[in-house]
Amino acid sequence: MSTETTKPETTTDPAKQEPIGVQRLRLARERAAALQAAQPVTQTTAKRVEVGDVVHAVNTGLQIHRSASLWGGDPALMLKRGDSFVVTAGMLEADLDRNGKPSWSVLVHDPDAQYARWGKLYLAPGEAPADMQPWIVGDADWKEAREAARQRAWRIVDEQEQKAAFQEIHRLYGPGRD
Repeated sequence: MSTETTKPETTTDPAKQEPIGVQRLRLARERAAALQAAQPVTQTTAKRVEVGDVVHAVNTGLQIHRSASLWGGDPALMLKRGDSFVVTAGMLEADLDRNGKPSWSVLVHDPDAQYARWGKLYLAPGEAPADMQPWIVGDADWKEAREAARQRAWRIVDEQEQKAAFQEIHRLYGPGRD
């Protein structure tokens, strides 16, 4: 006499399963609806930076216009990670779109809004931290800086100094990645 109990198998009918393409479309629509339902950033809901505030770049690649003039004026700032700048009246004027709504200046104090708009964090208030590297591990700038440091280390003649240089490279840049 056996005391084992068998569980009824729960199998789903393949004909009733949702195809993967339909499932992905449904999930994408749900995500889009959730984004639309989120509170949009407006001038009244977000703190805007003011003239004289210091802002630093957390990622490379954002362009900040310094003049609203189409002809002449100061050239735009192409920000690299770790760059700090002081907000000027010209920057705030150039930040307004044709409807008078600000762009980047209302996003500095709201990381979530930056992720929603750009997909990553670009700006943060205040000076860049002193220990902030101008690269992120794995990006092109990291690869260039690491390779330049390795080339300098290979040129060191003294074996002990060379070993110490490679240990410092490993400490600073971490292991190599391809």
